[in-house]
Amino acid sequence: MDDLYHYNFMPLSGWFRVLIIEPSDESDHPISCKLRQYPITPDIGYDALSYTWGDEEPECRIFIDNKPFWIRKNLYTALQVVRRKEKELLLWVDAICINQDDETERDHQVRQMNDIFAKANLVRVWLGPATDGSDHGVDVLSKFHKLIEDTWKGSWARIGSTVRKKDKLDASKSYDYFINSRDDYDVYFEPIVPLLEDSESIAALNQAILLLCRPWWKRMWTLQESVLCKQVACYCGSKSFPLDYFYTLANFIYFSANFHVWPGLLTDSKVSLREAWRIADLREHLSRNGRVSLLLALDSSWNRKASDPKDKVIGLLGLLGQRSDILPEYSWPVEKVYRAAFAAAIKEEGDLSCLGFMSEILARRNPKLPTWVPDLELHSEKGSDHIASLSKPIFGFDLYNASLVRKAKKTWISTEDDDSVLVLKDQLYRTGEPPAQAFWRTVVVDLKQGTDLGHCRATGPVRLDANDQEWLCRLETAQGLHELIYTWGLSCQQAFRQLRLIEQFHRRFFVTNSGYIGLGPPSLEAGDSICVLVPGMVAYVLRGSKNGKWKYVGECYLHGIMDGEMIEKAAQNEEPYTTFRIE
Repeated sequence: MDDLYHYNFMPLSGWFRVLIIEPSDESDHPISCKLRQYPITPDIGYDALSYTWGDEEPECRIFIDNKPFWIRKNLYTALQVVRRKEKELLLWVDAICINQDDETERDHQVRQMNDIFAKANLVRVWLGPATDGSDHGVDVLSKFHKLIEDTWKGSWARIGSTVRKKDKLDASKSYDYFINSRDDYDVYFEPIVPLLEDSESIAALNQAILLLCRPWWKRMWTLQESVLCKQVACYCGSKSFPLDYFYTLANFIYFSANFHVWPGLLTDSKVSLREAWRIADLREHLSRNGRVSLLLALDSSWNRKASDPKDKVIGLLGLLGQRSDILPEYSWPVEKVYRAAFAAAIKEEGDLSCLGFMSEILARRNPKLPTWVPDLELHSEKGSDHIASLSKPIFGFDLYNASLVRKAKKTWISTEDDDSVLVLKDQLYRTGEPPAQAFWRTVVVDLKQGTDLGHCRATGPVRLDANDQEWLCRLETAQGLHELIYTWGLSCQQAFRQLRLIEQFHRRFFVTNSGYIGLGPPSLEAGDSICVLVPGMVAYVLRGSKNGKWKYVGECYLHGIMDGEMIEKAAQNEEPYTTFRIE
């Protein structure tokens, strides 16, 4: 054991280690390296490696300063591929450059991830070894990207963005383009469609899709690693290419499936479409705004896997930059890490839209967590997305505004007992039952959801308006009801589940004592209270406790109060305000 490499002391703040890989023109030659300490600066001229650790034990030996050091197989293969033939490579690798046995060092190095990746010359993404068809998949990625780039000169279609920008399609301009109709799709992707007219091309396309199924896309840490550096290159076997190539493919798959013309493999949750376009969006968001909000970071990493559940928050610190309100440590209990993160997110946003993240089955939740804090550990598996949220927390669609407040005063949102209790100023409400038309508006949560409303759901939800009255009346007929159910059925198909979830998913119909009708969470019980919480965008279900505090149950749609009606009544002293302490 004395022969193994031992770490030297390193200052905690502003310093890091860099692995210097010696060159070799033989791929199977032993990997020899040096490990040196430097202040974090781009002047060093280093790259950073993004890869998946894997669950196996370290079984591959490299040499650091002539001492053996054991690493896992996937990392060893990556180092073999990126090693240069004639020149040393300076590379930051977390498993080697951080002393993983020193918890204090890990805490400080994690907080410096923003600097480490942002100041790297290049981030090298290791997707894994080549397979029989992966080289063909890379060729398809390259061809797709070049055709779109040559045709539209840098105008990239976006699925959804936190930096929204809508323009008419014009190849002479360079901006992001949002596809709003089938005609837009046909025009934008015209250069690509001819490539998919034979079985051989479709087979090659399917190989490209399999690259989106690699484990790298699903890991927690790879999100910030792929966003912070301006230059990111992917490696699959001996092939290398820009990460940007995946954006074109992901967007094409998404819109092709949306318009029922997708010719390739089923796009189930194994295919990382959402992960690809969230990376693209975050990179643009960071470039334009210089920072990423905690809520946006949480949303973007929602279904990514973390071996340590605390990494569901700590693995985002690099995206957040230097902040004093969220400084979690590995020594904290996981419940405290989650409480601190979600309390900081609510206060930063100034509204309650992020309560729409709550989508867990009650029986599976960590019982030590407050009801208003999501159990992030549960959202490390396929299908744990919350796309059906009424609030749409990060996109700012403003579908509803039940409390008539966009951003809260700081005094309206606070926490108590070490972030265990959320304190809000709010009101309870009651009204009479609406007519039959309100029933159908409740069933569709007042959103366009039919087959003939002229709306592309790929661009986000849209409220019903006066022009939809005839369609609502048709829902009373067998034909109209059949069309609505057919639309819902499409959203339930495996190929569309991560693309077109409808807002009614996981909700149950209910009637209040005062006659309101609505759709609420599946755990809704008789005796629960429906509230308009300031500064929430929708209505919420709370459950009273014996100690006088409340438990958060979930979002709900209650017809007749989703546009501030209760707040207006409160202003006329017709409804009382109260304060809620949610534990």
